[in-house]
Amino acid sequence: MRARALVSIASIALVIVAACSASGGTGGTLEGTTWLLKSYDNGTSMVDVPQGVYPDAIFASGKVTGILVCNSYTASYTQSGSSLAISGMATTTMACADTSPGVEQQMAAAMQKAATYTAGKESLKVYDSSGKNILVYQAAPADPLTGTTWTATEVNNGKGAVASVAAGTTITASFGSDGQVTGSGGCNEYSATFTAADGTIVVGPVGATRKMCDPTVSEQETAYFTALDAAATYTVQGNTLELRDAGGAIQVSYTKQ
Repeated sequence: MRARALVSIASIALVIVAACSASGGTGGTLEGTTWLLKSYDNGTSMVDVPQGVYPDAIFASGKVTGILVCNSYTASYTQSGSSLAISGMATTTMACADTSPGVEQQMAAAMQKAATYTAGKESLKVYDSSGKNILVYQAAPADPLTGTTWTATEVNNGKGAVASVAAGTTITASFGSDGQVTGSGGCNEYSATFTAADGTIVVGPVGATRKMCDPTVSEQETAYFTALDAAATYTVQGNTLELRDAGGAIQVSYTKQ
């Protein structure tokens, strides 16, 4: 009888271990970190996120928000222990250029299959109900502003409008850990000091070389330098950086180069 009892206890233990293994995740802290997606289950296998794409996820107060490829999304989530469920996803409907068709849909579908997760300081792994790993995220840098060359897509023209950067011109900004921002204004190279903390930013004064430019390019460059001086806040989401003035008006929009 004792031998049978020991066998039964051992069998129960194996079942418990198997169930825990199948559950996939071990839990952890989701909130307080911007998670950058590195790979995902496309319905057939795990694949890396396409180059130049920066999908992310921010968990806070029962909502998860972020960028897929070019569209932003929001969804509800519930979490208890290692369990995680994501539902009710809504996205914007822009057409994403230069990306394989269906990538956003595959990412969104994988998120909504979430059943368990494991979150550490540097990574987040999400598993489906069978224990299969379906999403792998990496923690974003504490300061996503620096360490990247940003290319401007839109600039406040100082006339009450935000205009696309003129074709054939490139405006860039690299915010360094030394408190200097450098780049091209579209014609001249420039540099300025900056301080940034907790979403606030102060830039300037801007100093630049003095090359002669086409009048249209010069006007755009002057507007850009003025917009930098006016910046009061910044936000980084996915591959996009926005600078706004104290009243909330967009001054410059950038994408990662």
